[in-house]
Amino acid sequence: MSISLIVNGQTFEYPENGDTDWGADATEWANAVTSGMLQKSGGSFTLTSEVDFGATYGLKLSYIKSQSVSPSSAGILRLGNNESIGWRNQANSGDLLLKLNTSNRLELDGVNIPTISSTDTLTNKSISGATNTITNVSLTSGITGVLPIANGGTNNSSVLTAGSVLFSNGTQVSQDNAGFFYDISTSRLGINQSSPTNKLHVKDNSSTPVISERNSVSTSFISNFRLYNSDTTANNWSGLSFIGLDSGAVERGFGGIGTQMVSHTAGAIQGDLVFYTGFNTSDFTEKLRIKGDGNIILPTITASRALTTGGSSEISPSATTGTQLGYLSSSTGTTGTNKIVFDTSPTLVTPVLGVATATSINGTSIPSSVTLTKTSDNLSVFAATTSAQLAGVISDETGSGSLVFATSPTLATPTFTTSITGPLNIGGTTTTSTLTLQSTSGVGASGADIILKVGNNGATEAARILNNGRVGIGTAAPSGLLHVSGGRSFFTGNSETFSLGVSYSNGNGIYYLGASNSATPDLIFSQAGGSEKMRLTNAGSLVLGTGALATTATDGFMYIPSCAGAPTGVPTTQTGTVAQVYDTTNNKLYIYNGAWKSVTLA
Repeated sequence: MSISLIVNGQTFEYPENGDTDWGADATEWANAVTSGMLQKSGGSFTLTSEVDFGATYGLKLSYIKSQSVSPSSAGILRLGNNESIGWRNQANSGDLLLKLNTSNRLELDGVNIPTISSTDTLTNKSISGATNTITNVSLTSGITGVLPIANGGTNNSSVLTAGSVLFSNGTQVSQDNAGFFYDISTSRLGINQSSPTNKLHVKDNSSTPVISERNSVSTSFISNFRLYNSDTTANNWSGLSFIGLDSGAVERGFGGIGTQMVSHTAGAIQGDLVFYTGFNTSDFTEKLRIKGDGNIILPTITASRALTTGGSSEISPSATTGTQLGYLSSSTGTTGTNKIVFDTSPTLVTPVLGVATATSINGTSIPSSVTLTKTSDNLSVFAATTSAQLAGVISDETGSGSLVFATSPTLATPTFTTSITGPLNIGGTTTTSTLTLQSTSGVGASGADIILKVGNNGATEAARILNNGRVGIGTAAPSGLLHVSGGRSFFTGNSETFSLGVSYSNGNGIYYLGASNSATPDLIFSQAGGSEKMRLTNAGSLVLGTGALATTATDGFMYIPSCAGAPTGVPTTQTGTVAQVYDTTNNKLYIYNGAWKSVTLA
């Protein structure tokens, strides 16, 4: 007879041992399934009591999910939003539950678990112990009291003003905006001025001046107050100005001292010291300049500008005596080679020559008894002097002076053996004059280049024109008619889209290349008529034409290569792009992306 076995809630009849046609193996297998194995392919598996896996083994699975209607969809332990994990407390007197509250925060036995977050607030919590450290804590209005200086506070409950500079008197830190204030909105610092109008505004109404004191035994120049200008542009400035109010309460420049940094070139710097004063309606006009080489430049002396030389003596255009002028020629205590220079050529009256006091003239000794007198009108003799005679007279002379012509002379093919320096105009006198620049008068098929040099005494070659007409910029050996080397070259259309034109020869049509008017310009190709044919956008897109083609159009198309049959070659890799070709035999468009892929076109 058979026995009843239940597998997964269903009863099966199995033969017992000795039954006909059922062997012992079948009976033993059925018993093993029902007593020692669990199997399930899905659905519910209901236990009627707890399952004890013993002290050695447990469950191994991907995740455990609760019976909640909406459990978590991730994690190894998947609970619903109102479920908890429980522990028995150490006293075995109750349970401790870890769960998620309505604020999506973990709480243990009803108390929030703090997290490291700038938005957390500690409420009614005490912190004890000497090793506790709290960082990134936001102090709110709920924290009150005065924090001592020893604990990093101010020991002052006063509200601070924005821009206040804090001071300590040893017991507390406080502000004194009337005495020292930094305007954070304008980056200005005021001393005795709570509303500074400049980067540093010092106000002092007392009789005690503002001083800068130095205790030094140095005998060379030392600066107590330094004005610094980090810019290296030629002729820039640093200076002090003296400002006051006129009777109309308008700020005026009454005086100033400045330095004009004429040259920043290493090894050849020059700084001029300039003095300014205000006069009548003018502010800050230059009155005196001491140049870097020591020369002093005074303003033009007019009837209203006199040079006082001492006491009441002064040099003016209308009332200067010879005694006063003598101050300029006095050699007492001074030496030098500079001379008094007249602004215009003076009119010389017949001088009376006294007894010579010199012992020699141009190296020739003069007897003490010789008297130099005017014997005749030598100016008439000089007027008849030829250039050859004049050259013979001055050929053995040396010095730093110059011969000055009243008007520009006409030079007949001059030869200059040294450099010509000065603000010269080279060319004709009319608007149609032609300037011919020729490197040599000799005849030859090479050499005689025209070289343009710039920089420190011509240390840098900027451009060169060769004998064969080739022009090199940045190179001394141009390989074409125009060869630019050394960096980027720019062509600017100056409000014109197209700045570069190319043509096969004179008389042929021109094709233009230009850029659109934008901070991120497109590259544009145009024919001579100005019609845009192709555009490469700043973002990298290629655009053909400027609009839609007519259905009857015969031009304006984009052409791709074709081949008669399927392509088999491996195109050279161009990063980020694919090769394409059209098979005219099989009417297929091929794209190469590691292999040829195609689509058939009807």
